[in-house]
Amino acid sequence: RLFDSDGKEADLYEGRRRDTEKVIRSNTDVTTALKCHEVAVQFVAESVPAMGYKSYVLRGGSHVPLKTPLAQTPAIVENEFLRAEFAPDGTLSLLHKPSGNTYPGLHVFEDGGEAGEPWTRKPPARDKIITSRGAPAQIAIVENSHLSGRIHVHTEMMIPVGLEHDTEYHDTWRSEEEAPLAIDSFFTLRKGCPYLEVETRLENRHKNHRLRVLFPTGLKATHSAAEQPFDVVERVIPRGKNHPYRDTYNPTYPLLRFVALDDAHSGLALLSDGIREYEAMDDTQRTLALTLIRAFEIALCTVSYRWEHLPEMLGSQSLGAHVFRYALFPFSGSWQDSDLLQEAERFSLPLLTGQSTRTEAKALTPQKSFIQVSPASIQLSGLKRAENGRGLILRLYNPTKRKVNARIDLGFSPRRCSIVTLEEKPSKERYRLKASGRSLTLAFPPGKIITLKISAGHVVD
Repeated sequence: RLFDSDGKEADLYEGRRRDTEKVIRSNTDVTTALKCHEVAVQFVAESVPAMGYKSYVLRGGSHVPLKTPLAQTPAIVENEFLRAEFAPDGTLSLLHKPSGNTYPGLHVFEDGGEAGEPWTRKPPARDKIITSRGAPAQIAIVENSHLSGRIHVHTEMMIPVGLEHDTEYHDTWRSEEEAPLAIDSFFTLRKGCPYLEVETRLENRHKNHRLRVLFPTGLKATHSAAEQPFDVVERVIPRGKNHPYRDTYNPTYPLLRFVALDDAHSGLALLSDGIREYEAMDDTQRTLALTLIRAFEIALCTVSYRWEHLPEMLGSQSLGAHVFRYALFPFSGSWQDSDLLQEAERFSLPLLTGQSTRTEAKALTPQKSFIQVSPASIQLSGLKRAENGRGLILRLYNPTKRKVNARIDLGFSPRRCSIVTLEEKPSKERYRLKASGRSLTLAFPPGKIITLKISAGHVVD
């Protein structure tokens, strides 16, 4: 059993057991290997301090009694925030319990031809769009406890192996020859978590195609909101005559950790761990699409607008094994009113665990926060040693459209704190920076980056 420093027992689930060997390395003794009995456990780490740590102690005791698991059937997984129900074709209906909104028909795979090059997305003249909607899928529970439920959905799509070209008439179309594309998606819902995690794995053996996953939101949204460096950019969806991309095939845009649609009453966000392209479709369902693969032939415009095609360069075809990680996060209100920024951070930077001996633990307090920034809308961009070696650089930014009064609580007493530029030179800006004990406060304008230089010991420049 696990206990925190206050003696409170952690909510724990005992999983896999196995006999194995572990290598023990020590700075004061020889390295050795020991046979051991390994037990994998899940537990809820409550109230871990911001940018800090919390210690737990393992103690012997009786077996933890089993509790009701989150996955009741192979097609349903549910916690206090969400209920996901899978259809026979592998799509899911997601209920957001706090708002009562249901998002049906989510997670459809779509595959189309790709005749473009590195800079331009271009479908073939005669394209063939294939989706997983309506095709039978295999659905099974692969992990199930009261702390997490994990459902595996296996999908197979028959898609063309490449493109055919008619150089005389400059025509392109998807090949008649097809081969299966097997896709395995693992959906994980955890206790106390407001989003549904997805890990999709596949082996790409096809060329010149684009594979996406679609999420018809059903929202009456007019704009998408996607995180960019130091900002959240809102982009108009309806492609009227004044839309900058009204004549393109389909305008895709970049994202960092999330893209969201909302109608001011409710919304749905897709959290991303490495996926960098999305489209918010101007259709009746306001479908969000994440691009998983865009496999294309290398073509270079080297001289006099002549294209040099290099089909032997296969790196651009994205062949081989792929793992994609993303999550579905429904919320109430607008994206600015929700916990979207905080949950995107939690998804992309999960907690890390480490093991300590009794001797090492004595050098540290049972728990500690080194730096805490509030409210959650203020984002941490960088924390590093100053380039001149004197002081700590803390870079924050406000991606919202609102002025925010921010507070920074330090795990040490600051001797001096000043606002500097991105080049770490003195700035004339002040933003009402104030210090009180181990806390700093400042008024954060919307869309602003502020860099602080802090040296340990209470003077504010």
